[in-house]
Amino acid sequence: MILNLPAPTVAGAGGHLSCGLQHTYDRSVHRTRRLSTHPSGTIRRRLGFAIVHGRSMEPTLHEGDWLLVAYGVTPIIGRMALVRLPDGSTGPRPLSVKRVMGRDPKTGQGWWVERDNPREGIDSWHVGALADQDIEAVVIKRVPTPLTRLPRFSPPAGA
Repeated sequence: MILNLPAPTVAGAGGHLSCGLQHTYDRSVHRTRRLSTHPSGTIRRRLGFAIVHGRSMEPTLHEGDWLLVAYGVTPIIGRMALVRLPDGSTGPRPLSVKRVMGRDPKTGQGWWVERDNPREGIDSWHVGALADQDIEAVVIKRVPTPLTRLPRFSPPAGA
């Protein structure tokens, strides 16, 4: 699943929304996430948006879905993450969304990521486990975009 990081209208520097938070959005996963710390000692999480392009995460995600992502947090097994796959034969690959399955089963190092659609895309079965620094962000949630999901109607004949 290929993603572009747009500049949201609420943008801070670089098109990402930055905000300082004292706790995570979900207390049940608070202890499992590593939070980045600002030099002043306050907990800080950088948030951003991503738009889905491609079909590797169907049926979970579809073309045009917006995602709210958190940078600087530890991946959670079973959740989706924004990842940087190794360069391909045609050069660098764009950022992708993949499901984090756990640590590499052979070495216990790196993150094993997979796609939801077995017929589309690239994942750890093709490129191996990803290093910790290749996990760019964790997907917090799909942002509802009802206007893009409305059915398309054509005008009545003769109108």
